[in-house]
Amino acid sequence: MQEEKNVYRLFEAVGNTMIMSMGGASGILFGSLFLSGTLDKQPKEKLLPKDLAQMGEESLAAVKARGGARVGDKTMVDALEPAVEAMRRNADNSLLEMLRAAEDAAEKGMENTKNYTAKFGRAKSLMGREIGYQDAGATSVYLIFQAMREFVEGLLDNDCVGERE
Repeated sequence: MQEEKNVYRLFEAVGNTMIMSMGGASGILFGSLFLSGTLDKQPKEKLLPKDLAQMGEESLAAVKARGGARVGDKTMVDALEPAVEAMRRNADNSLLEMLRAAEDAAEKGMENTKNYTAKFGRAKSLMGREIGYQDAGATSVYLIFQAMREFVEGLLDNDCVGERE
């Protein structure tokens, strides 16, 4: 088996797996999150922080266009949009610094969903009883950013990658 040299293929594989295995709208939305930022990209062996920030912006736009949600609607967008904004602001920093900022922003966005009334998804049928509980999609986005940060931090701890390119 030949080793993959294009890092975008990893994101494509994750997105396609989500679309094929997750039920309901969440599979399409989370699949779009991973796939949209890879479209029409030149192959790369490594992603720089600015590359990942650009992918985030493209993915956010695709998720918002597909689902129609915006911040305050108690959806994954409540965590994703602030995370992507943090990535954009920190794209000139190290990958780890950028992911820490994105994780912190996603966590705050997730926590904010406790105060929102759901406008989409199953929680919408709760008609206000969902207030006080965080949104599952926003929680998933936070966990994705947390896992990405932990992965990069682990690589740095093992001296597998450099802080900056």
